[in-house]
This record gives sequence, C-alpha cells and structure tokens, in this order.
Amino acid sequence: MKASTWSGPPRAPAPARPARLASAAALLKQTPRAAPPRTPPFTDPAQILKLEKDALALQERVGLLEMTNHEFLDKNFRVERTTFSDGTTVTVDWDKMSYDVNPPLPAQ
Repeated sequence: MKASTWSGPPRAPAPARPARLASAAALLKQTPRAAPPRTPPFTDPAQILKLEKDALALQERVGLLEMTNHEFLDKNFRVERTTFSDGTTVTVDWDKMSYDVNPPLPAQ
C-alpha cells in the first residue's frame, strides 16, 4: 500500500506577527503578577464558613455594580483595593490573608 501525499498547492507561510503585538507579548511576560497561595490558607471550618458568608453578602451588595477603581497599594502588588459605584471598598492583603470591607458587611 502506497502512502498518500499532498497533491494540492503548497501551503502559504504563516503571516508575520506585527511588531507591536510581539512587543506587547514580551511586555506581558515581564509584568510582575501576584500569585495566589499554593496551600489552602484556611483550614478551620468556622473560619471557612465566615469567609463564605462574607463572600455571599459582598456578592449581594456589589455583584451588579460597576467597579470604579482598582489599585495596588504596595510595590509588591500584594495589597490591593477595589472600589464599587456605591462607594463600597474591598481591601485585600495577600501576605496577611486578610480583607476589609467598608462599609462593613452586616453581622451574620
């Protein structure tokens, strides 16, 4: 049995990548990014339940609102603050594994 070969026209070479796209890709590779923790930071069931309740309350408050600002508050990109259109701010410190919501969420 004879192997089949391509008998059509030769393939066109792939188009060259535009210079601006190549430079953007290179820039993205150099951008520092905050990596999430590799091990579960919370193992206490009560603490996990509180986090879940806070996340649900926060989602109910800002889930359909516009995010008006996001900023990193330290040079290592490990503390960040997000502001929503109703004035709610959420500040997260990834090193301390803590967060702060203002105005505070209702007590659960």
